Amino acid sequence: LSRLIAAGLALGRGLESEGILKAAVETASLNGWKRVLLVWLERLEAFYAAQGQNVPATEVRRRIDLTR
Repeated sequence: LSRLIAAGLALGRGLESEGILKAAVETASLNGWKRVLLVWLERLEAFYAAQGQNVPATEVRRRIDLTR
């Protein structure tokens, strides 16, 4: 839980990065927190889309669809 809180705080301070988002996704996934996982996956997808990285964004979208 502390990793997710830290990730949320980092995002709140404008420190969004691929590493932070992936760590949050991994943490939520390992703990079986589906709703939290979906939120972080959607944030990661938006991050990739904003960076113009369409292939990773599409892969994350597939994972979101499979998780739902």
